[in-house]
Parts: sequence; structure tokens; C-alpha cells
Amino acid sequence: MGGKTNKQLIRFLTKEFQVKQSTITIISYLSNTLKRIAGWTA
Repeated sequence: MGGKTNKQLIRFLTKEFQVKQSTITIISYLSNTLKRIAGWTA
């Protein structure tokens, strides 16, 4: 389930911040609900 959840999270973030999927990467996670994300900076 984690891979599917990660893809959904990336899709959500790309729509929310209006960036390409390639700019967002999940770099680590402690659980399904706590993730560290790298990508586009404001």
C-alpha cells in the first residue's frame, strides 16, 4: 500500500503547488503518515 499512497501524495502535491511530478521526491518516511519530501522551494 505504501507505493500507491506515495504516488497519490505526489499527485496531490503537484496539483496543489502546480509543479511537475519530477520536481517532487519522497526522500524518507518513518510511517505511512510521516514523510519527508524534497522538491520545489518557494
